[in-house]
Amino acid sequence: MPNWLGGDGLSPHGFCLTWDPALLAAHTISDAVMGLSYMACGVVIFWFGRRRPDMAPPALFWSLAVVFILCGVVHLSDIATIWVAAYEPQAVLKVTAAVASGVTISVLGVLAPRALLIPSVTQLQDVNARLLEEKEQHERTARRLARLAMAVEQNPNIIIITDQDGTIEYVNGAFEVMTGYDRSTAIGASPSIIASGTTPGWVYDNLWHSVRGQGEWRGELQDRRRDGSEFWVASSIAPMHDSNGAVDGFVAIQQDISDRKAVEAEMQVAKRQAEIANKAKSELLANMSHELRTPLNAIIGFAEMMKAEMFGPLGAAKYAEYITDIHNSGRHLLDLINDVLDVSAIEAGKLTLFEERVPVSSLVSAAVRMVAERAETQGVDLRIAPVPEVDVVVDQRRLKQVLINLLSNAVKFTPASGQVVVSVDLAKDHLLSISVADTGIGMTEDEIDLALQVFGQVDGSLQRRHEGTGLGLPICMGIMDRHGGSLRVLSAKAKGTTVIATLPSVRVFAAAEA
Repeated sequence: MPNWLGGDGLSPHGFCLTWDPALLAAHTISDAVMGLSYMACGVVIFWFGRRRPDMAPPALFWSLAVVFILCGVVHLSDIATIWVAAYEPQAVLKVTAAVASGVTISVLGVLAPRALLIPSVTQLQDVNARLLEEKEQHERTARRLARLAMAVEQNPNIIIITDQDGTIEYVNGAFEVMTGYDRSTAIGASPSIIASGTTPGWVYDNLWHSVRGQGEWRGELQDRRRDGSEFWVASSIAPMHDSNGAVDGFVAIQQDISDRKAVEAEMQVAKRQAEIANKAKSELLANMSHELRTPLNAIIGFAEMMKAEMFGPLGAAKYAEYITDIHNSGRHLLDLINDVLDVSAIEAGKLTLFEERVPVSSLVSAAVRMVAERAETQGVDLRIAPVPEVDVVVDQRRLKQVLINLLSNAVKFTPASGQVVVSVDLAKDHLLSISVADTGIGMTEDEIDLALQVFGQVDGSLQRRHEGTGLGLPICMGIMDRHGGSLRVLSAKAKGTTVIATLPSVRVFAAAEA
Protein backbone atom coordinates (compact mmCIF):
# COMPACT_ATOMS: atom_id res chain seq x y z
CA MET A 1 0.00 0.00 0.00
CA PRO A 2 1.41 3.36 -0.92
CA ASN A 3 2.23 5.79 1.88
CA TRP A 4 -0.20 8.60 1.10
CA LEU A 5 0.71 10.59 4.15
CA GLY A 6 4.48 10.24 3.84
CA GLY A 7 6.74 12.89 2.51
CA ASP A 8 8.38 10.89 -0.24
CA GLY A 9 7.54 12.06 -3.73
CA LEU A 10 5.74 15.18 -2.54
CA SER A 11 6.74 18.71 -3.18
CA PRO A 12 7.02 20.99 -0.16
CA HIS A 13 3.67 22.61 0.65
CA GLY A 14 3.53 26.15 -0.69
CA PHE A 15 6.10 25.54 -3.40
CA CYS A 16 4.45 26.38 -6.70
CA LEU A 17 6.00 24.41 -9.57
CA THR A 18 4.15 26.67 -12.02
CA TRP A 19 4.56 30.14 -10.62
CA ASP A 20 2.02 31.67 -12.88
CA PRO A 21 0.76 35.09 -11.68
CA ALA A 22 -2.74 34.52 -13.05
CA LEU A 23 -3.07 31.15 -11.35
CA LEU A 24 -1.67 32.58 -8.14
CA ALA A 25 -4.18 35.47 -8.26
CA ALA A 26 -7.05 33.07 -8.83
CA HIS A 27 -6.14 31.00 -5.76
CA THR A 28 -5.53 34.04 -3.63
CA ILE A 29 -8.68 35.96 -4.54
CA SER A 30 -11.01 32.95 -4.34
CA ASP A 31 -9.64 31.92 -0.93
CA ALA A 32 -9.99 35.51 0.30
CA VAL A 33 -13.59 35.82 -0.90
CA MET A 34 -14.58 32.42 0.51
CA GLY A 35 -12.81 33.08 3.78
CA LEU A 36 -14.45 36.43 4.33
CA SER A 37 -17.85 35.10 3.21
CA TYR A 38 -17.65 32.15 5.64
CA MET A 39 -16.70 34.49 8.47
CA ALA A 40 -19.52 36.92 7.56
CA CYS A 41 -22.01 34.04 7.54
CA GLY A 42 -20.80 33.01 10.97
CA VAL A 43 -21.25 36.53 12.33
CA VAL A 44 -24.75 36.77 10.81
CA ILE A 45 -25.75 33.38 12.24
CA PHE A 46 -24.48 34.42 15.68
CA TRP A 47 -26.39 37.74 15.44
CA PHE A 48 -29.59 36.00 14.28
CA GLY A 49 -29.33 33.51 17.13
CA ARG A 50 -29.08 36.36 19.62
CA ARG A 51 -32.11 38.13 18.12
CA ARG A 52 -34.34 35.07 17.65
CA PRO A 53 -33.56 32.57 20.38
CA ASP A 54 -37.05 31.15 19.88
CA MET A 55 -36.16 29.67 16.48
CA ALA A 56 -33.70 27.01 17.77
CA PRO A 57 -31.49 26.24 20.78
CA PRO A 58 -28.69 28.85 21.16
CA ALA A 59 -26.01 26.11 21.07
CA LEU A 60 -26.97 25.33 17.48
CA PHE A 61 -26.49 28.94 16.39
CA TRP A 62 -23.18 29.19 18.25
CA SER A 63 -21.79 25.94 16.78
CA LEU A 64 -22.81 26.93 13.25
CA ALA A 65 -21.27 30.38 13.73
CA VAL A 66 -17.97 28.84 14.99
CA VAL A 67 -17.83 26.36 12.08
CA PHE A 68 -18.40 29.10 9.49
CA ILE A 69 -15.83 31.42 11.11
CA LEU A 70 -13.22 28.61 11.38
CA CYS A 71 -13.81 27.60 7.77
CA GLY A 72 -13.27 31.20 6.75
CA VAL A 73 -10.02 31.38 8.75
CA VAL A 74 -8.80 28.12 7.12
CA HIS A 75 -9.37 29.64 3.67
CA LEU A 76 -7.43 32.75 4.68
CA SER A 77 -4.61 30.55 6.04
CA ASP A 78 -4.32 28.94 2.62
CA ILE A 79 -3.38 32.36 1.26
CA ALA A 80 -0.74 32.84 3.95
CA THR A 81 0.94 29.48 3.39
CA ILE A 82 1.60 30.36 -0.24
CA TRP A 83 4.40 32.58 1.00
CA VAL A 84 4.84 31.55 4.62
CA ALA A 85 5.38 27.92 5.61
CA ALA A 86 3.14 28.12 8.71
CA TYR A 87 1.90 24.61 8.33
CA GLU A 88 1.61 23.71 11.99
CA PRO A 89 -0.76 26.60 12.88
CA GLN A 90 -2.76 25.86 9.74
CA ALA A 91 -3.03 22.22 10.76
CA VAL A 92 -4.30 23.26 14.19
CA LEU A 93 -6.93 25.48 12.51
CA LYS A 94 -8.06 22.70 10.22
CA VAL A 95 -8.28 20.17 13.06
CA THR A 96 -10.27 22.67 15.14
CA ALA A 97 -12.57 23.37 12.17
CA ALA A 98 -12.98 19.64 11.60
CA VAL A 99 -13.88 18.99 15.24
CA ALA A 100 -16.34 21.91 15.25
CA SER A 101 -17.87 20.65 12.00
CA GLY A 102 -18.26 17.15 13.45
CA VAL A 103 -19.90 18.46 16.59
CA THR A 104 -22.22 20.68 14.52
CA ILE A 105 -23.18 17.77 12.27
CA SER A 106 -24.02 15.71 15.36
CA VAL A 107 -26.15 18.51 16.75
CA LEU A 108 -27.91 18.95 13.39
CA GLY A 109 -28.55 15.21 13.26
CA VAL A 110 -30.44 15.50 16.52
CA LEU A 111 -32.22 18.79 15.79
CA ALA A 112 -33.03 18.34 12.09
CA PRO A 113 -36.10 16.09 12.68
CA ARG A 114 -37.39 18.64 15.14
CA ALA A 115 -36.74 21.43 12.67
CA LEU A 116 -38.91 19.63 10.14
CA LEU A 117 -41.81 20.04 12.57
CA ILE A 118 -41.52 23.82 12.41
CA PRO A 119 -44.42 25.10 10.21
CA SER A 120 -43.61 26.54 6.84
CA VAL A 121 -44.30 30.15 5.96
CA THR A 122 -47.47 29.14 4.10
CA GLN A 123 -48.63 27.10 7.06
CA LEU A 124 -47.88 29.96 9.40
CA GLN A 125 -49.82 32.32 7.12
CA ASP A 126 -52.80 29.93 7.15
CA VAL A 127 -52.63 29.65 10.93
CA ASN A 128 -52.33 33.41 11.20
CA ALA A 129 -55.36 33.88 8.93
CA ARG A 130 -57.40 31.45 11.04
CA LEU A 131 -56.30 33.18 14.20
CA LEU A 132 -57.30 36.55 12.75
CA GLU A 133 -60.69 35.15 11.75
CA GLU A 134 -61.19 33.65 15.21
CA LYS A 135 -60.14 36.94 16.76
CA GLU A 136 -62.66 38.86 14.63
CA GLN A 137 -65.34 36.29 15.49
CA HIS A 138 -64.54 36.67 19.18
CA GLU A 139 -64.66 40.45 18.85
CA ARG A 140 -68.04 40.26 17.06
CA THR A 141 -69.32 37.89 19.72
CA ALA A 142 -68.00 40.19 22.43
CA ARG A 143 -69.74 43.16 20.80
CA ARG A 144 -73.02 41.24 20.55
CA LEU A 145 -72.72 40.14 24.16
CA ALA A 146 -71.97 43.72 25.16
CA ARG A 147 -75.05 44.96 23.27
CA LEU A 148 -77.15 42.18 24.80
CA ALA A 149 -75.88 43.08 28.25
CA MET A 150 -76.64 46.74 27.54
CA ALA A 151 -80.16 45.87 26.35
CA VAL A 152 -80.80 43.83 29.49
CA GLU A 153 -79.29 46.46 31.78
CA GLN A 154 -81.11 49.39 30.16
CA ASN A 155 -84.42 47.57 29.62
CA PRO A 156 -87.29 49.58 31.16
CA ASN A 157 -88.78 46.36 32.55
CA ILE A 158 -87.51 44.59 35.65
CA ILE A 159 -85.24 41.63 34.80
CA ILE A 160 -84.30 39.15 37.53
CA ILE A 161 -82.08 36.07 37.05
CA THR A 162 -81.94 33.42 39.77
CA ASP A 163 -80.22 30.06 40.23
CA GLN A 164 -82.21 26.84 40.24
CA ASP A 165 -83.00 27.32 43.94
CA GLY A 166 -84.47 30.77 43.35
CA THR A 167 -81.58 32.80 44.77
CA ILE A 168 -81.10 36.09 42.91
CA GLU A 169 -77.90 36.22 40.82
CA TYR A 170 -78.60 39.34 38.73
CA VAL A 171 -80.97 42.31 38.63
CA ASN A 172 -80.93 45.14 36.09
CA GLY A 173 -81.13 48.88 36.62
CA ALA A 174 -84.93 48.97 36.32
CA PHE A 175 -85.15 46.69 39.37
CA GLU A 176 -83.20 49.19 41.46
CA VAL A 177 -85.27 52.14 40.21
CA MET A 178 -88.64 50.45 40.62
CA THR A 179 -88.11 48.60 43.90
CA GLY A 180 -85.65 50.84 45.73
CA TYR A 181 -83.32 47.88 46.46
CA ASP A 182 -79.71 48.15 45.25
CA ARG A 183 -77.91 45.22 43.65
CA SER A 184 -75.76 44.44 46.65
CA THR A 185 -78.90 43.90 48.72
CA ALA A 186 -80.84 41.97 46.07
CA ILE A 187 -78.10 39.61 44.83
CA GLY A 188 -77.99 36.55 47.04
CA ALA A 189 -81.49 37.20 48.39
CA SER A 190 -84.82 35.61 47.48
CA PRO A 191 -87.29 37.33 45.11
CA SER A 192 -89.67 37.34 48.07
CA ILE A 193 -87.95 40.53 49.29
CA ILE A 194 -90.32 42.42 46.97
CA ALA A 195 -93.39 40.28 47.68
CA SER A 196 -96.26 42.33 49.06
CA GLY A 197 -97.93 39.49 50.93
CA THR A 198 -101.27 40.31 49.29
CA THR A 199 -100.88 37.93 46.35
CA PRO A 200 -102.76 34.68 47.10
CA GLY A 201 -100.58 31.67 47.85
CA TRP A 202 -102.14 29.59 45.09
CA VAL A 203 -100.70 32.04 42.56
CA TYR A 204 -97.15 31.23 43.69
CA ASP A 205 -97.97 27.50 43.82
CA ASN A 206 -99.14 27.69 40.22
CA LEU A 207 -96.04 29.73 39.31
CA TRP A 208 -93.56 27.18 40.68
CA HIS A 209 -95.54 24.27 39.30
CA SER A 210 -95.26 25.80 35.81
CA VAL A 211 -91.56 26.70 35.86
CA ARG A 212 -90.49 23.50 37.64
CA GLY A 213 -92.22 21.67 34.84
CA GLN A 214 -89.97 23.61 32.44
CA GLY A 215 -92.84 25.74 31.23
CA GLU A 216 -93.38 29.50 31.21
CA TRP A 217 -95.62 31.24 33.73
CA ARG A 218 -97.43 34.48 32.96
CA GLY A 219 -99.51 36.44 35.41
CA GLU A 220 -99.92 39.55 37.51
CA LEU A 221 -98.27 40.07 40.89
CA GLN A 222 -98.56 42.79 43.49
CA ASP A 223 -95.07 43.68 44.75
CA ARG A 224 -93.79 45.97 47.47
CA ARG A 225 -91.01 48.55 47.26
CA ARG A 226 -88.37 49.04 49.90
CA ASP A 227 -90.28 52.08 51.21
CA GLY A 228 -93.40 49.94 51.72
CA SER A 229 -95.43 51.24 48.77
CA GLU A 230 -96.98 48.62 46.52
CA PHE A 231 -97.06 48.30 42.75
CA TRP A 232 -98.45 45.86 40.20
CA VAL A 233 -96.38 43.98 37.59
CA ALA A 234 -97.23 41.78 34.64
CA SER A 235 -94.70 39.00 35.11
CA SER A 236 -93.27 36.39 32.75
CA ILE A 237 -91.06 33.72 34.38
CA ALA A 238 -89.31 30.92 32.48
CA PRO A 239 -86.56 28.36 33.23
CA MET A 240 -83.05 28.60 31.73
CA HIS A 241 -81.28 25.42 30.55
CA ASP A 242 -77.60 24.49 30.42
CA SER A 243 -75.90 22.72 27.50
CA ASN A 244 -77.23 19.38 28.73
CA GLY A 245 -80.82 20.62 28.86
CA ALA A 246 -81.02 20.68 32.64
CA VAL A 247 -82.66 23.62 34.42
CA ASP A 248 -79.85 25.95 35.45
CA GLY A 249 -81.89 28.87 36.74
CA PHE A 250 -84.84 31.14 36.05
CA VAL A 251 -85.35 34.51 34.40
CA ALA A 252 -88.23 36.85 35.28
CA ILE A 253 -89.31 39.87 33.24
CA GLN A 254 -91.76 42.20 34.99
CA GLN A 255 -93.57 45.21 33.53
CA ASP A 256 -95.02 47.90 35.78
CA ILE A 257 -98.80 47.95 35.23
CA SER A 258 -99.71 50.07 38.25
CA ASP A 259 -101.31 52.77 36.09
CA ARG A 260 -103.39 50.20 34.24
CA LYS A 261 -104.54 48.60 37.48
CA ALA A 262 -105.45 52.03 38.84
CA VAL A 263 -107.54 52.69 35.73
CA GLU A 264 -109.18 49.27 36.10
CA ALA A 265 -110.01 50.05 39.72
CA GLU A 266 -111.51 53.37 38.67
CA MET A 267 -113.49 51.58 35.97
CA GLN A 268 -114.79 49.09 38.53
CA VAL A 269 -115.92 51.95 40.75
CA ALA A 270 -117.48 53.69 37.76
CA LYS A 271 -119.16 50.43 36.73
CA ARG A 272 -120.67 50.00 40.19
CA GLN A 273 -121.81 53.60 40.18
CA ALA A 274 -123.28 53.13 36.70
CA GLU A 275 -125.10 50.01 37.86
CA ILE A 276 -126.52 51.95 40.80
CA ALA A 277 -127.50 54.81 38.49
CA ASN A 278 -128.99 52.39 35.98
CA LYS A 279 -131.03 50.77 38.73
CA ALA A 280 -132.24 54.18 39.84
CA LYS A 281 -133.01 55.02 36.22
CA SER A 282 -135.02 51.82 35.81
CA GLU A 283 -136.95 52.60 38.96
CA LEU A 284 -137.55 56.16 37.73
CA LEU A 285 -138.77 54.91 34.37
CA ALA A 286 -141.04 52.41 36.06
CA ASN A 287 -142.46 55.25 38.14
CA MET A 288 -142.82 57.38 35.00
CA SER A 289 -144.67 54.57 33.31
CA HIS A 290 -147.11 54.22 36.19
CA GLU A 291 -147.19 57.51 38.07
CA LEU A 292 -147.18 59.79 35.01
CA ARG A 293 -148.96 57.85 32.32
CA THR A 294 -151.88 56.92 34.57
CA PRO A 295 -152.91 60.52 35.43
CA LEU A 296 -152.09 61.66 31.89
CA ASN A 297 -154.38 59.03 30.45
CA ALA A 298 -157.10 60.27 32.80
CA ILE A 299 -156.50 63.89 31.78
CA ILE A 300 -156.54 62.99 28.10
CA GLY A 301 -159.62 60.80 28.50
CA PHE A 302 -161.61 63.45 30.40
CA ALA A 303 -160.46 66.13 27.94
CA GLU A 304 -161.73 64.03 25.06
CA MET A 305 -165.07 63.53 26.85
CA MET A 306 -165.44 67.26 27.52
CA LYS A 307 -164.35 68.07 23.97
CA ALA A 308 -167.07 65.72 22.67
CA GLU A 309 -169.56 67.37 25.12
CA MET A 310 -170.74 63.92 26.17
CA PHE A 311 -172.52 65.34 29.23
CA GLY A 312 -173.78 68.53 27.71
CA PRO A 313 -172.44 71.74 26.19
CA LEU A 314 -169.45 73.50 27.75
CA GLY A 315 -170.97 76.91 27.41
CA ALA A 316 -168.42 79.51 26.47
CA ALA A 317 -166.39 78.89 23.28
CA LYS A 318 -163.21 79.66 25.20
CA TYR A 319 -163.75 76.51 27.27
CA ALA A 320 -163.72 74.40 24.13
CA GLU A 321 -160.44 76.05 23.11
CA TYR A 322 -158.93 75.34 26.54
CA ILE A 323 -160.09 71.72 26.43
CA THR A 324 -158.38 71.32 23.04
CA ASP A 325 -155.15 72.76 24.48
CA ILE A 326 -155.38 70.44 27.49
CA HIS A 327 -155.92 67.46 25.23
CA ASN A 328 -153.04 68.34 22.87
CA SER A 329 -150.66 69.03 25.76
CA GLY A 330 -151.60 65.76 27.40
CA ARG A 331 -150.99 63.86 24.16
CA HIS A 332 -147.63 65.61 23.76
CA LEU A 333 -146.56 64.70 27.30
CA LEU A 334 -147.67 61.11 26.80
CA ASP A 335 -145.72 60.87 23.54
CA LEU A 336 -142.66 62.28 25.31
CA ILE A 337 -142.93 59.73 28.11
CA ASN A 338 -143.37 56.91 25.58
CA ASP A 339 -140.30 58.12 23.66
CA VAL A 340 -138.16 58.21 26.81
CA LEU A 341 -139.29 54.69 27.69
CA ASP A 342 -138.51 53.50 24.15
CA VAL A 343 -135.01 55.02 24.26
CA SER A 344 -134.40 53.37 27.61
CA ALA A 345 -135.52 49.98 26.31
CA ILE A 346 -133.35 50.34 23.19
CA GLU A 347 -130.24 51.33 25.16
CA ALA A 348 -130.79 48.43 27.57
CA GLY A 349 -131.30 45.99 24.67
CA LYS A 350 -134.75 45.15 26.00
CA LEU A 351 -136.89 46.37 23.13
CA THR A 352 -139.28 43.49 22.46
CA LEU A 353 -140.60 42.87 18.94
CA PHE A 354 -143.97 41.29 18.22
CA GLU A 355 -143.39 40.13 14.68
CA GLU A 356 -146.00 39.33 12.07
CA ARG A 357 -146.16 39.18 8.31
CA VAL A 358 -147.83 42.22 6.72
CA PRO A 359 -147.90 43.81 3.25
CA VAL A 360 -145.46 46.69 3.09
CA SER A 361 -148.03 48.72 1.15
CA SER A 362 -150.46 48.64 4.11
CA LEU A 363 -147.73 49.89 6.47
CA VAL A 364 -146.87 52.79 4.17
CA SER A 365 -150.52 53.71 3.56
CA ALA A 366 -151.36 53.65 7.27
CA ALA A 367 -148.40 55.86 8.14
CA VAL A 368 -149.23 58.36 5.37
CA ARG A 369 -152.84 58.59 6.56
CA MET A 370 -151.63 59.51 10.05
CA VAL A 371 -149.76 62.61 8.80
CA ALA A 372 -151.85 63.49 5.74
CA GLU A 373 -154.00 66.02 7.62
CA ARG A 374 -150.98 67.90 8.96
CA ALA A 375 -149.35 67.90 5.50
CA GLU A 376 -152.50 69.34 3.98
CA THR A 377 -152.71 71.98 6.70
CA GLN A 378 -149.11 73.07 6.01
CA GLY A 379 -149.57 73.02 2.25
CA VAL A 380 -147.11 70.17 1.71
CA ASP A 381 -147.68 67.77 -1.18
CA LEU A 382 -147.47 64.24 0.33
CA ARG A 383 -147.19 61.43 -2.21
CA ILE A 384 -146.61 57.67 -2.32
CA ALA A 385 -144.59 56.24 -5.20
CA PRO A 386 -145.68 52.85 -6.59
CA VAL A 387 -145.04 50.18 -3.96
CA PRO A 388 -143.94 46.66 -4.95
CA GLU A 389 -146.18 43.83 -3.83
CA VAL A 390 -144.07 42.34 -1.07
CA ASP A 391 -144.67 41.28 2.49
CA VAL A 392 -142.38 41.91 5.43
CA VAL A 393 -142.04 40.12 8.75
CA VAL A 394 -141.81 42.93 11.29
CA ASP A 395 -143.26 44.39 14.44
CA GLN A 396 -146.06 46.24 12.67
CA ARG A 397 -146.58 48.83 15.41
CA ARG A 398 -142.85 49.60 15.68
CA LEU A 399 -142.22 49.87 11.94
CA LYS A 400 -145.29 52.07 11.59
CA GLN A 401 -143.83 54.18 14.42
CA VAL A 402 -140.63 54.61 12.36
CA LEU A 403 -142.51 55.63 9.20
CA ILE A 404 -144.79 58.06 11.06
CA ASN A 405 -141.78 59.67 12.73
CA LEU A 406 -139.91 60.05 9.42
CA LEU A 407 -143.00 61.43 7.67
CA SER A 408 -143.75 63.83 10.55
CA ASN A 409 -140.19 65.17 10.43
CA ALA A 410 -140.34 65.55 6.66
CA VAL A 411 -143.63 67.48 6.80
CA LYS A 412 -142.45 69.53 9.79
CA PHE A 413 -139.28 70.75 8.06
CA THR A 414 -140.75 71.25 4.58
CA PRO A 415 -142.19 74.70 3.81
CA ALA A 416 -145.52 75.28 2.07
CA SER A 417 -145.62 74.19 -1.58
CA GLY A 418 -142.90 71.67 -0.79
CA GLN A 419 -143.13 67.97 -1.46
CA VAL A 420 -142.66 64.75 0.52
CA VAL A 421 -142.43 61.44 -1.37
CA VAL A 422 -142.49 57.94 0.12
CA SER A 423 -140.97 55.23 -2.07
CA VAL A 424 -140.25 51.53 -1.60
CA ASP A 425 -137.43 49.80 -3.52
CA LEU A 426 -136.70 46.08 -3.67
CA ALA A 427 -133.10 45.29 -4.64
CA LYS A 428 -131.98 42.17 -6.48
CA ASP A 429 -130.65 40.74 -3.24
CA HIS A 430 -134.13 41.28 -1.70
CA LEU A 431 -133.01 44.15 0.50
CA LEU A 432 -136.05 46.37 1.02
CA SER A 433 -135.56 50.13 1.32
CA ILE A 434 -138.29 52.55 2.38
CA SER A 435 -137.30 56.14 1.57
CA VAL A 436 -138.87 59.38 2.77
CA ALA A 437 -137.61 62.29 0.66
CA ASP A 438 -138.54 65.93 1.18
CA THR A 439 -137.68 69.28 -0.35
CA GLY A 440 -137.31 70.94 3.03
CA ILE A 441 -134.59 72.97 4.71
CA GLY A 442 -132.02 70.15 4.73
CA MET A 443 -129.06 69.64 7.06
CA THR A 444 -125.27 69.78 7.02
CA GLU A 445 -123.13 66.73 7.89
CA ASP A 446 -122.61 68.06 11.41
CA GLU A 447 -126.33 68.63 11.84
CA ILE A 448 -127.04 65.06 10.67
CA ASP A 449 -124.66 63.70 13.30
CA LEU A 450 -126.38 65.84 15.93
CA ALA A 451 -129.86 64.75 14.86
CA LEU A 452 -128.93 61.07 15.24
CA GLN A 453 -127.88 61.56 18.87
CA VAL A 454 -130.27 61.12 21.79
CA PHE A 455 -131.83 64.51 22.62
CA GLY A 456 -129.86 65.97 19.72
CA GLN A 457 -131.71 68.86 18.06
CA VAL A 458 -130.49 70.88 15.10
CA ASP A 459 -132.45 73.88 16.43
CA GLY A 460 -131.84 73.65 20.17
CA SER A 461 -132.68 77.20 21.17
CA LEU A 462 -135.61 78.10 23.43
CA GLN A 463 -137.05 80.08 20.54
CA ARG A 464 -136.83 77.20 18.04
CA ARG A 465 -139.53 77.16 15.41
CA HIS A 466 -140.00 73.39 15.28
CA GLU A 467 -141.18 71.30 18.21
CA GLY A 468 -139.40 68.07 19.07
CA THR A 469 -137.55 66.23 21.81
CA GLY A 470 -134.59 64.99 19.81
CA LEU A 471 -135.58 61.37 20.41
CA GLY A 472 -137.34 60.49 17.15
CA LEU A 473 -134.40 59.57 14.89
CA PRO A 474 -132.46 57.71 17.62
CA ILE A 475 -135.60 55.65 18.35
CA CYS A 476 -136.04 54.93 14.63
CA MET A 477 -132.41 53.81 14.38
CA GLY A 478 -132.85 51.54 17.41
CA ILE A 479 -136.00 49.95 16.00
CA MET A 480 -134.39 49.34 12.59
CA ASP A 481 -131.27 47.95 14.22
CA ARG A 482 -133.43 45.61 16.32
CA HIS A 483 -134.94 44.35 13.05
CA GLY A 484 -131.43 43.71 11.68
CA GLY A 485 -131.74 46.67 9.33
CA SER A 486 -130.35 50.18 9.18
CA LEU A 487 -131.26 53.85 8.90
CA ARG A 488 -129.37 56.33 6.71
CA VAL A 489 -129.80 60.07 6.39
CA LEU A 490 -128.81 61.91 3.20
CA SER A 491 -129.20 65.66 3.23
CA ALA A 492 -127.87 68.95 1.93
CA LYS A 493 -128.57 72.40 3.28
CA ALA A 494 -131.54 74.07 1.52
CA LYS A 495 -131.90 71.05 -0.80
CA GLY A 496 -133.96 68.66 1.28
CA THR A 497 -133.44 65.41 3.14
CA THR A 498 -133.84 61.72 2.30
CA VAL A 499 -134.06 59.14 5.07
CA ILE A 500 -133.72 55.48 4.03
CA ALA A 501 -134.90 52.65 6.29
CA THR A 502 -133.59 49.27 5.10
CA LEU A 503 -134.82 45.79 6.04
CA PRO A 504 -132.68 42.65 5.48
CA SER A 505 -133.68 40.11 2.84
CA VAL A 506 -134.60 37.48 5.47
CA ARG A 507 -137.59 39.66 6.41
CA VAL A 508 -138.83 40.23 2.84
CA PHE A 509 -141.15 37.91 0.92
CA ALA A 510 -143.05 38.18 -2.32
CA ALA A 511 -146.75 38.71 -1.76
CA ALA A 512 -147.60 35.47 -3.58
CA GLU A 513 -145.34 33.37 -1.34
CA ALA A 514 -147.03 31.31 1.35
